[in-house]
Amino acid sequence: FYQRPELNSPFQVEMLSVYLFRWFVIDWVNHIARKLAEKNNRESVELHPDYAQYLGIGNATGLGMAPFMVNHPVLIHHWVQARETALARAFVVPELDVQQQKDFLHLYQQTQNYLQGWQVDR
Repeated sequence: FYQRPELNSPFQVEMLSVYLFRWFVIDWVNHIARKLAEKNNRESVELHPDYAQYLGIGNATGLGMAPFMVNHPVLIHHWVQARETALARAFVVPELDVQQQKDFLHLYQQTQNYLQGWQVDR
């Protein structure tokens, strides 16, 4: 089926996709940090590996998500494009007005409350 024999075993293409997607997410986080640092004349740092291990496709969802990613590349493209477009729009906003700052802080607090409810084994 595939021209490379190492990809002929079951789920090899899917697992490669999961691995590449995970590294894409880590690279993306570091890229965003660099861009924000440049915009604010600050120094950026790379995401620490201890935190990077929690990004990407987890083991529990990887087996189900990988075939979806391989079989629906257009949907994955649209998902990434939507995020990239949102980031590009955010980067060109010079400053938030007072109401926008309040709205952002409110949404940030809602997000924090939501994340505190997650039960994750580490």
